[in-house]
Amino acid sequence: MIQEVLQQAQTGLWIIEIEEGKEPRMYADRAMLGLLGLDEEPEPEVCYRAWYDRIVPEYYPQVQEVVEQMISHRRAEVQYPWRHPKWGRIYVAAAVYRMTAIKRESGCGVITRISQTPSGPSRNPMRSSGR
Repeated sequence: MIQEVLQQAQTGLWIIEIEEGKEPRMYADRAMLGLLGLDEEPEPEVCYRAWYDRIVPEYYPQVQEVVEQMISHRRAEVQYPWRHPKWGRIYVAAAVYRMTAIKRESGCGVITRISQTPSGPSRNPMRSSGR
């Protein structure tokens, strides 16, 4: 039931692990996989690349800053455009949190699709879609 709510709200949950000498890994729930445009759960390294490689390039510094804040034991938020394989350019909001129980440099977070265009209407998961 919770996964259905997250999918309807276009909100995905994930964990990223960054370990020196290894490719970054992302573990995503079903809602996040849908936001990534993935039909099946890939290997964690492939999942990370599916997310990271579609960030609009001029926003890499902002996203990297948030990752560094996560590593430094802080909560951080960022909004950025992302190239969805089916929907085109969308805008997402991400909140990230440091996780100390998994690996030295791990974090979890939430990504929500907020709009199709920067001036477009925000997606309000609390508003009924009439379906």
